[in-house]
Formats: sequence, structure tokens, C-alpha cells
Amino acid sequence: MRPSLGEELVPAAAFETLTAVAARLPLSTGGVSLETHLGRGEPRVDLVVRLFRPDRAVFSQTEDAWLEPVRRFVAGWSLPDGGLSHVTYADVEIDLDGEALRCFVGAMIEPRFAGGLRAIRKERLASASATPSSCFDVGARVLEVAEAEPIDTRVIDGVRRCFDSLGADAFVGYIGSLRTRTGRGDLVRMITSMPRSEVRAFLGAIGWPGDVDALQRGVRRLLGDGDRLDLDLNVTRDGVTAETGFYQTFWDPTAEVTSLQRSLAWLVEDGLVSTQQSTALARFAAHELEPLGAPRTLTLKLKVSATGAIQAKVYLSLLSIE
Repeated sequence: MRPSLGEELVPAAAFETLTAVAARLPLSTGGVSLETHLGRGEPRVDLVVRLFRPDRAVFSQTEDAWLEPVRRFVAGWSLPDGGLSHVTYADVEIDLDGEALRCFVGAMIEPRFAGGLRAIRKERLASASATPSSCFDVGARVLEVAEAEPIDTRVIDGVRRCFDSLGADAFVGYIGSLRTRTGRGDLVRMITSMPRSEVRAFLGAIGWPGDVDALQRGVRRLLGDGDRLDLDLNVTRDGVTAETGFYQTFWDPTAEVTSLQRSLAWLVEDGLVSTQQSTALARFAAHELEPLGAPRTLTLKLKVSATGAIQAKVYLSLLSIE
């Protein structure tokens, strides 16, 4: 472990698991990060590996049983007529703090995402097939190839309802199955992006039972007058839960040190991050980040729940696991 990563961010047991995973799965794509859930108590830690097309062979050659969902997805992704040809990348998330290694895979299914909202609007106007609901087939295919058994039809119906309820300026960027990770039945994770003005109508259309006003109050606290936001959706056979997600990424500590310090001070003041974790994050930024364009970053993510409660996590990018 680099000296700037301490137990405040990665406990010893999680680091041991990370070392074992790295020995089985050497990667050096630059798309590797540690996801640490911040707050009181020992942090939960996951390893997130961004899987691009050239990396597929690495996973297809592994024999570990816990990586079977990834092997299935890679096999389906590699088929010329498998329905996933335009998937740009997938994320493999691996638990580092559980009793046994578990992982799940999700894919970026919105090919126009990199071009921004303007590119998405342009393509939808030019093609009748480029509608929000047209991406459902791709999302369903992602879920199909990553699971050995079919996902509950009630869950798939919930996923379809989410796609069909999107407004003209909204889209689903990411979708994945968490069945093998949770061990508690079918659970589909989706990340959507939409104008803030469409949130109430969307949540009503999908039958979300939460407090929209409380959610909006939490959003205003973090977003102010900003227009767009992300919604993290969890779809089960019992319905859909939703949280909003906000990201702040830091590349260059010399240029952004004041902004990072201000963000960390606010998180500590609200009890979302401990003082020790704040110090460790500042240390990571000082030692690990490089000027804009380097592959190493520190990304804070704040999540607002249905009650308006806020949780924090951080993604610490690494050059590789080796």
C-alpha cells in the first residue's frame, strides 16, 4: 500500500484482501480505484475495476469462482451479434471487507453519454429509435449475460418502468445486477441523469414511495440552483428505491487545495467524515494526485436518501493493482 493510504481509509483486513485479489488479477489500465464509505466506525471498502474492451481477455482467463459473473458478461460482450456492441466500458466492483470475495458487474449503456446532453438530444431528434425506452433492450441484455439464472420478472418489469418513465432529456447511463453481491435475491442498480424539474414526475411514475419533498430539500442543500442531477435507483421485486448522487473530482492538489479543504471541512462539521479520514484524504491528495490529465484522482460522492439524510463516500484512483 502507498504510504498515503492509511487504515482510516483502507483497514488492514481490506488491504490483505486487496493484496490477494491483485495477485490473481494483475491490471494496469489506469481504471482501478478504491471505493471507501466514510463516516463513523471502520469504513467499508470496495475495489472498482473499469473494464475496457482490451481488458476482456484478462477476465476470461481467470478461474476463480467468484469472478463467474464477470466471465459471463465478458463472453456476451465479445459476441459480434450479442446486443452489447456499443457498450463502452463496464465496472467490476469487488467487496474487500466481506467474509468471502463477491463481485458484480455493471455496464455503461448510454453510448452518447460522453458527448453530453447536447449530443444525446441531437441523436434522439435524428433517429426515432434513439429514445430513452429503446435502451431498455440493451440494459436487459446486460442483466441477462451477467447472471446464470433469469432475473425475477417483477424486477425486470420495474426496470422497464424506469426506462419508460424517463423524460426527453433524461437517460440511464449505467445498469448492473447486484444479485451475487448481496446474496439476498434479485437487485438491479441503475444510474439515471435528468433535469431537476423532472424528478417529481419521474418518481411518481415509477411508484417510488419516498418523501419527494425531503429528497428535494437535501438536493437544494448540495446543488443550490443547479439543474441536472443523478438518481441512483435500486430495483427489487418489492419496488424501486432512489437516492440522488453528487460527484466532486479533484485532479491537481496545487490548484484545488482550497476547494478540497473547504469540502472536507464541511463534511467533518456535519459528521459525515471523521477528522482522521479528512486528514488521510488530504494526505492522499498531497502525495498521489498529479496535474490535470494524470490518471489518479480523488472523487467525493455525496448521496441524499429519501429522508434527506446525506452519506459520503470517496473514490481513490490507483495506477494499477500489482
